[in-house]
Amino acid sequence: MSKARTCVVLMTLALASLQFQSSVFAFDNQLSRETLRGLQGVRVMVAPQKWAIEQKGLTADQLQQDTELKLRLAGINVPSAESPEIPGKPLLYVNAKILKYGSLDRYIFNIKLELNQGVSLIRMPSVKASATTWSVAATGTSHKLSIVREQLQELVDIFINAYLSVNPK
Repeated sequence: MSKARTCVVLMTLALASLQFQSSVFAFDNQLSRETLRGLQGVRVMVAPQKWAIEQKGLTADQLQQDTELKLRLAGINVPSAESPEIPGKPLLYVNAKILKYGSLDRYIFNIKLELNQGVSLIRMPSVKASATTWSVAATGTSHKLSIVREQLQELVDIFINAYLSVNPK
């Protein structure tokens, strides 16, 4: 067994021994919130994954729709694919990695929610790039896939609070 696989198995067993465990990691502070000021909306993209769990009822499309709906209900503009680009091309990027561990009825997940947008270098303003300016992440384990959806919604709530703190309605 490779060293990497051994580490994964040990981590999985440690996480599987817990009923439900979740940790949230954040790059959500006043400076990162300031990078959200003036955004006219965000596009949402869920990273494509090959999930064996899609047969169990959780799909990338579902996560995309959940996220877009929650943002719209909070009053945040989520343009359609046909709409013109928003200045700075802000993109709320969802990267969910979900693993079902063998015969155990347990899912291990890591969800990252990142706001990427156009930036330029101070020393060379003509150099423009896309960068992550705000992010949160959660890692956990559960016996229910619905917990993964709920965890993503909690991360989206954190984004909504951050966005509205610098863009009050």
